[in-house]
Amino acid sequence: MEDEKPPPALISIDEIYEDFGLVDNTPEHAPYIDETTANYERRINELNRQVEALDEEVEKLDAENKELRNSVTNSGESMDKGDNESTSSGGDSLGNFEATFYTAFCPTGCIGITATGVDVSNTIYHEGKRIIAVDPTVIPLGTHVKVTLENGDSFEATAQDTGGDIKGGRIDVLVGSRDEARSLGRQTAKVEAIE
Repeated sequence: MEDEKPPPALISIDEIYEDFGLVDNTPEHAPYIDETTANYERRINELNRQVEALDEEVEKLDAENKELRNSVTNSGESMDKGDNESTSSGGDSLGNFEATFYTAFCPTGCIGITATGVDVSNTIYHEGKRIIAVDPTVIPLGTHVKVTLENGDSFEATAQDTGGDIKGGRIDVLVGSRDEARSLGRQTAKVEAIE
C-alpha cells in the first residue's frame, strides 16, 4: 500500500465559484492601490471637471468683456471728441485710458527698440517727448499727445511703441525702472491729441 497517494486536495465552493467568475472580489478602490488613493483620484477628477467648466465660463466672460470694451471705446471716443475740448493745450480729447508703465527691457519681450525703431535702451524720451505704447487702431503711431495722470501729473508724449497687451483704451508709458513702473501701477489717464 505504499504506492498509494493521498486523495487530491479539496477546494472550497467559494474557490470554485471564483474560478467560474461567479464571485465579485473587486475591491471598492480598484484599480487603485487602496481606498484612500481611490478617494483622492475621485476628488481630482471632480475638481478637473469643475476647472473645465470654469475655463469655459472664463472664455465666455472674456468674449463678453471684449465686446463691452469695444462698444465702450467706440461710443466713448465719439462722445469724448464731441464733448471735451482741451483748453490748456488746444488739443482734441481722445478720452480716458487705462495707463500702465513699462521699461525698455522687460521679461515680456521688451528689447530696447520701439515698434517704430526708436532706440530707448538709454532714454524714455524721443524728440523731447515721453514715449508711450498704444493700440495703433486707437491712437496711430507717431501721434503726439498730452497725458494727464489721475494724480494731476501731465506730460507730452509720442506714440512710438505697441505691445501685445496694449489693446483698445489702454496706453503703456515708458519709465526708467521697474521699481518706478510698479509704484505707478495702473491708473486712469486723460489723453489729448496735440500738434
